[in-house]
Amino acid sequence: AVTVTVCGPAVRVTADVSQSTTTFADVTGMTIAVTSGQTYVFSCELTYTTAINTTALQVSVNGPAMTTIDFSVATATTATAWHQAAQTALDANTNPATGAAAVRLPVRVSGSFTPSAGGTLALRYRSEVAASAVTIKRGSFCTVQ
Repeated sequence: AVTVTVCGPAVRVTADVSQSTTTFADVTGMTIAVTSGQTYVFSCELTYTTAINTTALQVSVNGPAMTTIDFSVATATTATAWHQAAQTALDANTNPATGAAAVRLPVRVSGSFTPSAGGTLALRYRSEVAASAVTIKRGSFCTVQ
């Protein structure tokens, strides 16, 4: 079972979460309630592994209807290489194209948004390759202000 600890405006995953599909799914515990019309800034620091180095972790965010949303995703693909992308839509795909198998690598997701409806902001993830696991590691966290 996955337990999530909420520390003020932060959420943290306390157990590894994995999936092996190419459909975005919420990262268990990485959701925060938001209010219509309020502008928020968020930042997520994750570590991840992949089943093999030819499988990439893809990360995005989802939530209620947005007046504006701008965020960036920086994914380490090796100990020294990064893939970076900027997005302006919910569930927008960022595809670094490779992972590092069992080597733990960092991912940074950050941005700002103003929802036009109340609801829940969710960090989402998927595998680039069907039936090839990607894992968000314990200790990954997000803050929203």
